Amino acid sequence: NSVASYRKAVSYRPDYAMAHNNLGNALQELGKVKEAEASYQRALSIEPDYADAHNNLGNALRRLDKLEEAVASYPQGACSQYGPRQGALQPWRSATRPSV
Repeated sequence: NSVASYRKAVSYRPDYAMAHNNLGNALQELGKVKEAEASYQRALSIEPDYADAHNNLGNALRRLDKLEEAVASYPQGACSQYGPRQGALQPWRSATRPSV
């Protein structure tokens, strides 16, 4: 169980942002989006410029219908330390596009 493994990892290293981000991904796959949101927030409290966590947080917020918060998170996840991410702004565009 990946959730149990990541929970164990963050218990050993609570300051490890990547483990919190990965825990959020595992939780989101199980439909536990509120818990995933908290994991992404924790990752970002440790590493505020963590692009993947910003993007994943945006996805979770969008699933929770918190569109304004999602829109704020996506642009921060659009670039990593390696430069712009291919397609990174697509979820942001989808979240901001008016429904027909």
